[in-house]
Parts: sequence; structure tokens; C-alpha cells
Amino acid sequence: LAAATFASACPDETTLADVRSHISRNFSHAAVAHWLSDPDRDVLVLQDPVSGELLGYSMLIAGEQGKDAPSAAVLGEGEARGTGGLVELSKCYTLPRVQGTGAARRLMAATVEQARRRGAAALWLGVNGHSRAAGTFYRRQGFVHAGERIYRVGEVDHRDSILSPSQRAR
Repeated sequence: LAAATFASACPDETTLADVRSHISRNFSHAAVAHWLSDPDRDVLVLQDPVSGELLGYSMLIAGEQGKDAPSAAVLGEGEARGTGGLVELSKCYTLPRVQGTGAARRLMAATVEQARRRGAAALWLGVNGHSRAAGTFYRRQGFVHAGERIYRVGEVDHRDSILSPSQRAR
């Protein structure tokens, strides 16, 4: 699921070789097993209630790992204080066939609620700057532009927009 949904979210100019390289390094069975066993990560899944098929997933990264983006500087020290500090919404993907059905919105709501349960003082995410659909989705969920970062896929650097919930969405 992680490999299939990541590939569908890559910008058109990303080569198949770069996508495969990124997937092999970041979405291997060992990598996913690490996510599931790491107490600083929460992996949420969206399942079809009848078949049990996985339709999407999201991942929150808390602790020191959740601070690994320029958003720490963008959000400011005062905003990042709290019991949970910064929490990264690292992944939020659904299969293409369920996009537009409300599935991603339900997954996002559950993920934001999990961040709240963790006591997150601030939530952030990175989205490829060329992904209009993803950017639109996150804006509709109350996220606003908070900065930029470089995200490497294979051998190519991509510009990501850093988003965080607007004051009204918090």
C-alpha cells in the first residue's frame, strides 16, 4: 500500500527509476516494520468495512524525529512548546480509486485527532509543490503554507511546501 500510493503521488517529471529507488529505500518491509514498532510513530489505516482491504494510511512522527523539518523555525519556538512538541504528518495516502469519496477526509480527521491525543503542540506536513490536488486537499482541511523544504526522491531534489493547520483549524 505504501509503495503503490507513493508512486501515484509523485510529480509527472519523476522518473520511474527515481520512484523505484525511493520506494526500495523507504518503503521496504523492514522500513514499514520499523514504523509499526517505533513508539514515536503512529500509523493509522483506512480499511474497507466489508472486505477489510486497506484503502489508505497515514503516519505521524513525534519526538525528536518529528522536528526534522524547517517548520520548527517557521512555526516558532513559542508555538512548538507543549507536551507533545512538533508532530509531523509524514504520510497521508489513499488508493486512487477511493479519492474523491471522502475516504481521505476521514483518514485526515482521525490522524489530526491522534496528534491531539499525543498532545501535539504543533502539526506540520510537507507536500510536493507540484501536486495541486494534494495542496488543494490539505487547504480544504485547514492547512496553510508555512515554508518550504527540499525532499529527495531517488537522485532528484523536489521542492515541498511545508503546511501547518491555520489558527482557525486548531
